[in-house]
Amino acid sequence: MANSNRRRVPAALLLCLFAGLAGCDSPQEKAADFFQKAEQFYADGDLVRAKLQLRNTLQVDPKNARALYLLALVNEREEDYPMVLANLQMAVEADPRYVDARVKLGNYYAVGRKVPETRAQADAAMALAPNSPSVRLLNAWAFYVAGDRDKALDEARNTLRLDPTRRDATTLVASLEAEAGRLNDALAAIDQGIAASGKADAEQLRRVRVALQVQAGQLEQAEEELNALAADFPKSPAYDVALARLFVAQNRTAEAEARIKSLVARDPDNAQWRVQLAGLLVSQSRAGDAEAGLQQAVRDNPDSMALRFALAGFYESNQRPADALKVYEAMVASGPKTEDALAARNRIVALTAATDEKKARALLGGILADAPANAEALVYRAAFSFRDDKLSEAVADLRSALVRQPDSQSALLLLARTYVRSGEPALAEDAYRRLLVLNPASAPARGELAAIIRGRGDLKEVEALLRDALKLAPGDQESSSSLVAALVSQGDLKGAEAEARRMVDLGAQSGRADYDLGVALQLQNNDGQAIAAYKQALEKSPTADQPLTDLVGLLVRTGKQGEAEAYLDSHLKAQPGHATASILLALLYGDSGRAAMGRKLLEDVITAQPGESGAYIALASLYPPDTPERLAVLARGHAQSPMEPRIGLALGSAHAKRGEYEDAIRVYDEVIAAGGSNDFIVNNLAVLLLDARTDQASYARALKLVSGFAAGSKHPFNLGVLGWAHYRNGDYGNATRVLEQALAATPEKIPQLQYYLGMAYLKAGDAAAARQELQRAVDGAAAGNARFTGLGEAQSVLKTLQAGAR
Repeated sequence: MANSNRRRVPAALLLCLFAGLAGCDSPQEKAADFFQKAEQFYADGDLVRAKLQLRNTLQVDPKNARALYLLALVNEREEDYPMVLANLQMAVEADPRYVDARVKLGNYYAVGRKVPETRAQADAAMALAPNSPSVRLLNAWAFYVAGDRDKALDEARNTLRLDPTRRDATTLVASLEAEAGRLNDALAAIDQGIAASGKADAEQLRRVRVALQVQAGQLEQAEEELNALAADFPKSPAYDVALARLFVAQNRTAEAEARIKSLVARDPDNAQWRVQLAGLLVSQSRAGDAEAGLQQAVRDNPDSMALRFALAGFYESNQRPADALKVYEAMVASGPKTEDALAARNRIVALTAATDEKKARALLGGILADAPANAEALVYRAAFSFRDDKLSEAVADLRSALVRQPDSQSALLLLARTYVRSGEPALAEDAYRRLLVLNPASAPARGELAAIIRGRGDLKEVEALLRDALKLAPGDQESSSSLVAALVSQGDLKGAEAEARRMVDLGAQSGRADYDLGVALQLQNNDGQAIAAYKQALEKSPTADQPLTDLVGLLVRTGKQGEAEAYLDSHLKAQPGHATASILLALLYGDSGRAAMGRKLLEDVITAQPGESGAYIALASLYPPDTPERLAVLARGHAQSPMEPRIGLALGSAHAKRGEYEDAIRVYDEVIAAGGSNDFIVNNLAVLLLDARTDQASYARALKLVSGFAAGSKHPFNLGVLGWAHYRNGDYGNATRVLEQALAATPEKIPQLQYYLGMAYLKAGDAAAARQELQRAVDGAAAGNARFTGLGEAQSVLKTLQAGAR
């Protein structure tokens, strides 16, 4: 009984005593231990083990904000940016007062130009830590991406008051001052930052100072600063290279050559400097000297694969693929499975693909047989898959390549384009943004990203993106033209005019800027100035079609048809083979009752250029509608160019209007078989299969043809045909869903789509909705005095539904 008064030891505690107390830590202690190890592994650069320990932490404590934040930092080092964002968002949700997480998340939103999201994080961080320099700088970026440069500048200055050593804040102040045209103030800000900074930050700010000095035209000061940097940092060749480029810009080529030769002498085995020297010699029209220098370097250093690559690259850049192939093949002969040999084999694939794609594919198969994980070969295979429209295979190869080479710009660009083609704009946008982090000056990435953003209607972000591109490359004509288009779309015609004039004033020689200027002026009804701009564009690029077409159209619209004809006559004397000019002149003849003259001119064009599709379409238009002559001309054009979709559409539509539906289907099938398909061809063919035929096989084929429209098409007719295909195939739920989207996609109520939706509602069992839509379709057709396919059926079914309702 005495023992009964003793306290019982809990079984769990006994287990701990026998098993060892360490095994019975609390969950919080376990999480802390895992996290401490993760921090140490991260500090040591061991990302794999750091990530493992962080996963252990989060398994025990799923809402551990510090672990989520550190995991985001690991993802950032791995360049897995979607996971960076996801983990930062979870960190903020787990601990809304975690300032570091909010600041980093806000900065990512700022890079992505996500204005409301950046502002939300900045506001939350300001409420928590208004005296934190990092928070104030985030607030500056929030103002910047919203377009408020003055407030952004104030906040960047506030950051420097709190911490004068912040290089990022100094750089932002300087860039904002420079953007406003206050270059002296920008330079003063840099000087203040240098005075407050340590050696490493000061070096970076001195580089910014050089860039500003060049921008301000202070070339002597820039040269002096670069010489000082070269003296202060003798192990860095960047300043000698920068000096050489500065000399080249001033036509001081002898001094530039001396600088590069000093680098070669300093490090004779470094192929980079020999390539720089070769490029400089080529720019002086001394390609022979450049080639001789590289060949001698290879002879002096026969084991240097880098020099061999340099020589082969020289041949490639000078359009000598046969010579490049010889160099690469010699490299492969020394051992086909070494890393350098695999790189050479990949270059052989790239060069061979231009002339013998079948052989290139076979060579690529050999590389992947020897090295299945070779990143460059995976990218090439993805490119072939992209060409074959095997998009899922392309994505798989590109993802594998990026695991091995996360900074591969070619892989990221192709991945983005693959996502665009497969209808996944959000994923494409992410890939483009990752590429721009690696290479902010990538014109293709910026231009194509701008197109995606434009597609979702965010024209302000498009404008900001393109203005950033033009800061990096002020003479980038593609970005300038896209910016003009974005400004026009926003109704900022004066801004569009100013940008076009800026590019013209830079001396752009392609004529594109003059054309952009003409468009901006014409939209402001400055017709005389627009005509002059179009003519100037044609002076620079005489065979450009668009400025000529717009010039002639503007002259005709303003009652100057005679001047338009005279201009075309003069133009054709100077450019006798310009088909577009002949087509425009022939159409002017037709408009003024001289169709025979127009037909004669177009027949001459076709004789000289049998593949000129526009001539056939224009010639057909000079014959009365629905006549055998018009049909015959289009048939000639289609026979000459079976893959030309414009002729195929015109001929197919002509057959359909005459009730020759099977002939129209045949024409569309021929265009698709020849590889000339587009959405319009597919749409027209599907409609005929659905409405001109009654067999289930045709209905199933139509659905297969238009199934791609489900991937993100916003065009109401594309969605309408997709919905109607679901209807014909008995899938009434999807039919009503897609057809509702089609009608929502256009403010104009289209009777054809209303008929489709009404019939789908009827089959789905909603008689009231069916009656309403069919009534709208019939009323719309009557109001517009226009029939639509299925009008008779709509009227009959509506009558039955109305009777049933009564």
